[in-house]
Amino acid sequence: MNRVEVNLVVVVVVVVAVVVVVVVVVVVVVVVVVVVVVVVVVVVVVVVEVE
Repeated sequence: MNRVEVNLVVVVVVVVAVVVVVVVVVVVVVVVVVVVVVVVVVVVVVVVEVE
C-alpha cells in the first residue's frame, strides 16, 4: 500500500468511528428522554391517584 491508500484507510476509519460515536450518543439521549418521560408519567399518575 502506498501513502495515499494508507491515508484513505485512516480517513475511512475515522469517519466510521465518528459515525458510531454519534449513533451511540443519539441512542443514549433517546433512552434517557424515554426514561424521564416514563418517570414523569408515573409520578403524575401516582399524584393524581393519591389526591
